[in-house]
Amino acid sequence: MTKPLTPEQKEYRQKFRRRVRIEAHRIKIQVQVRRMLKERNARELHDIHGQQGE
Repeated sequence: MTKPLTPEQKEYRQKFRRRVRIEAHRIKIQVQVRRMLKERNARELHDIHGQQGE
């Protein structure tokens, strides 16, 4: 019972989906970068005792 979408709705949906996908991609990259930094910090902490990592 769903009505076919109007061109405006279709366009809005596509833009929204693209934005969500880009956003998800950026978050994934941020998580990877944070993980890398955390691992590097952990290694440095092992080398240099007494220094606090964030």
